[in-house]
Amino acid sequence: MFDAYSRFGLKLLRLNPAIKATGAQVHWAIDDPHELELAVPKLRFVEDISAYKPEHAARMGWVAKLFVRLWRHIPALRKVGRLLRYRF
Repeated sequence: MFDAYSRFGLKLLRLNPAIKATGAQVHWAIDDPHELELAVPKLRFVEDISAYKPEHAARMGWVAKLFVRLWRHIPALRKVGRLLRYRF
């Protein structure tokens, strides 16, 4: 299991001040979790878990809560950041 970002999510992540401040570089994105099945023999996709759930937003400020609600309804934003689970 690991966190993954779509190509669009990677672009947004690069704008994050925390990422800029650390000098971290992010280069790899995955739009379709099944892409890895083609690259890694015997790897099987199990589950795609949204990193932005309403119950997590309950502890956030109103702006974050608004974004989490919007992200659920816009397909490109739904896949910005998520947890992907695989098995061999």
